Amino acid sequence: MRRLPIVVALVLIALAAAWWWWRPAGVEGEASTPAATVDPAHPDPADEGRTVSLTGELTVSGMPRDDQLGVTAHAALLHRDVAMFQWREHCEGAGCRYDTGWEDGAIDSRAFRDADPHRNPAEQPFADAVFEADAVRIGALTVEPALLRTLPTQPLTVTLGQLPPNLAASFSVRDGALYSGDPDAPAVGDVRIRYRQLQPGTVTLTGIQRGTQLHPIP
Repeated sequence: MRRLPIVVALVLIALAAAWWWWRPAGVEGEASTPAATVDPAHPDPADEGRTVSLTGELTVSGMPRDDQLGVTAHAALLHRDVAMFQWREHCEGAGCRYDTGWEDGAIDSRAFRDADPHRNPAEQPFADAVFEADAVRIGALTVEPALLRTLPTQPLTVTLGQLPPNLAASFSVRDGALYSGDPDAPAVGDVRIRYRQLQPGTVTLTGIQRGTQLHPIP
């Protein structure tokens, strides 16, 4: 008879595990509750702190600007994507081969098995970056920029005329991208800079409404 409580406890544990696995969506709280669809032009104070979904027109004030290169865009976000032409090592077993190509981020060539003739710069002269407009709104709500970073972007074509004269003399343009060297014959250490933009337009967003702001979901 002393074993009965143990059997009961095991049954209760099994039932709890089954409930946890098959529990209805939403029992954990608001994070599992479907977002309420709201009108961005008339945010309801009753939605304070709630997850809301809304569709509307993004409007922008204060263009994002890359101060290093002088590039601006009439956009909510401006992305700068940088690649460097550098050595790459491909090892299999005891043998390694080396080639060059455009890669994001500096490859540490000091770790190469044959490092001396295959040296890369220690770092890129420019890094990937995202530049934000001064304010982005959808209806009466101000949108936190972090909420926009997952939205699809469009390529932005740049010209040398957008760059300061000292930098314009150091770059060339090919297919809307900036190259620090000859695009047809790049050398190790040359960089390629491409831009993307999130333009104003109709979007659907889901976030947390706090006052007159829309924040990302934690």
